[in-house]
Amino acid sequence: MRIKLSLIICTYLFLIASSNVSADGFFCDGKLISIGDTKYAVMNKCGEPAFIDVRTEKRIKRDYYRELFPWWDFGRYSDRRVYREPFLVIEEVIIEEWTYNFGRTRFMRYLTFENGKLVDVITGEYGF
Repeated sequence: MRIKLSLIICTYLFLIASSNVSADGFFCDGKLISIGDTKYAVMNKCGEPAFIDVRTEKRIKRDYYRELFPWWDFGRYSDRRVYREPFLVIEEVIIEEWTYNFGRTRFMRYLTFENGKLVDVITGEYGF
């Protein structure tokens, strides 16, 4: 009875672990593609995509604090933290959307890269 129970628990844990892998990536020719991979790594594992769309977006992000006083005036102020302010920066992000068509028996994959890093994988319909 204990062996059956432990087997059921192990199977359940395995299914949970494997579902997390499929949510963040997929297998391409037996090699795992996951969020955070570079374009170079994905292309080495999967080959050329069927379609690539490239665009740039401008995003506003909060950057590190900027000193209100120049660094050479450091000796005049005892507590530098009081004299800081946050500021916003406009950042250009290069977005590439790759489409992989693996044929009629497998699902299509839509990969989104931001500045060369994989940030999203969407599973589509069966390929053609």
